[in-house]
Amino acid sequence: VLLVSAAIALSACSEDSASPTTEVPPLGGGGTGNAIVGKTVVGPISGFGSVIVNGTRYNTDQANFMIDGVPGTQADLKVGQIVVLKSDNNNNAQSVSYEEIVEGPVAGLDVNAGTFMVLEQLVIVDNLTSFDDDINPENIEGLTNGMIVEISGERDANGDIRATRIDKSDDDDNDYEVHGVVENHDPVAMTFYIGDLRVGYANAELDDFGADGIQNGDLVEVEGSTFLNDGTLVATEVENENDDDNDRDGDDDDEGEISGLITSVDSATRFTIGTTTVIITDNTEFEDGSAADLVLNANVEVEGQFNENGELVAEEIEFEDRSDTEVEGRIDAIDTVNRTITVGGITFAVTDTTRFEDDDDDNDQTFSFENLAVGDHVEIDGYEDASGTLIATKVEREADDDDDNDNDDDNDNDNDNDESDTEIEGAVSEIGSDHLVVAGRTIFVDANTAYELNDREVSAAEFFAAVQIGDIVEVEGYEDEDGNFIAEDIELEDDD
Repeated sequence: VLLVSAAIALSACSEDSASPTTEVPPLGGGGTGNAIVGKTVVGPISGFGSVIVNGTRYNTDQANFMIDGVPGTQADLKVGQIVVLKSDNNNNAQSVSYEEIVEGPVAGLDVNAGTFMVLEQLVIVDNLTSFDDDINPENIEGLTNGMIVEISGERDANGDIRATRIDKSDDDDNDYEVHGVVENHDPVAMTFYIGDLRVGYANAELDDFGADGIQNGDLVEVEGSTFLNDGTLVATEVENENDDDNDRDGDDDDEGEISGLITSVDSATRFTIGTTTVIITDNTEFEDGSAADLVLNANVEVEGQFNENGELVAEEIEFEDRSDTEVEGRIDAIDTVNRTITVGGITFAVTDTTRFEDDDDDNDQTFSFENLAVGDHVEIDGYEDASGTLIATKVEREADDDDDNDNDDDNDNDNDNDESDTEIEGAVSEIGSDHLVVAGRTIFVDANTAYELNDREVSAAEFFAAVQIGDIVEVEGYEDEDGNFIAEDIELEDDD
């Protein structure tokens, strides 16, 4: 009786003192009994209305935000930025952390190759790269050598950075920053390398290194603003990020959902995404691929549970294709039931991971599929899945002042079509004497069609002799009164 009375008294006391409306339950706890199991999520932001990462919407009402190491708000985040999100198992985010992977001046810009350098780090741009509104045009052509930019992205198996978002830096102090792994450490000269960047830290503030100091293999953040004559970055601060509170590793039994590129394959049962080791078991399920497809630079999303070593034991591995099809033009139709968008007669399906961006409404953070309308000028990037369906990876609504079409100034192929010309870029799946099939759309040519091979104007005969199934072509054209797509310009892209 005494024990029962004591238990009741303790329960009542606990209820009186609890504050369920303000207290945030801690993450972790080993996953035993009634302990709350946490969740670690890593991936690019695809939308807002809370925060959407890897196709899942996370409630952020009680979340703490860290932006580049300082407290911030959700308003500081942008679509395309890779974040580390910690939540409970009910998708209530408790922390969201974002840091750019590199910040510094653009150098060695190669628009045709889609690459440039920042602090000796090679940055690769593709169809999934989002751009800041302050970069005009909002693609790699809007960059210039010397422009200070912030890059969100991930390193591939070569150590190069695949950019998911590029912003023009608003830092007037030219404080540069790079995250990476220490290599070729020289404790006597007090230098090390991150990729091809030589860092000197003789006068730098060192954070979280302990008695052993800097070691090869350490994951670090380096800040500096000046260079020596030999190109060495003079570091003002070097921070050890191996045990960062917002790192990608979860506690024992925590859930994990990590998306990114495979950077190493150690065995048939072990590979790495960024700094996270993934373990494959007999119970691991595969979607849109198999274990044989686990190769360097494969783009995957892994769901599973962390073990006591901080390794993610995979329950499911999904392969995510990178975009190879692009269509730009006005929306012909929207199917709200099946969630599809049709542009230029080409239909894309929208999924939970489709990234939405708006250039037509002051970069509205909550812009989504529901905000689109027939007649909107959009650019859609996507890929074809195993069933032949085109999946939209990114939908960007263009501003009205971007709708002006200058194509007629570049060629004599004027037409009487009142609609804006449509641009289609994708792989050729069929070749005929008077047509190509690209992204499932038949592209007809006529006497007015202009042809290019690697920026060189050629004849129709030379073009058709060169093009092959699987080649990537870029087409500008329009629909005639019979609904046929007529090409005004066709360009065969080079291998890059």
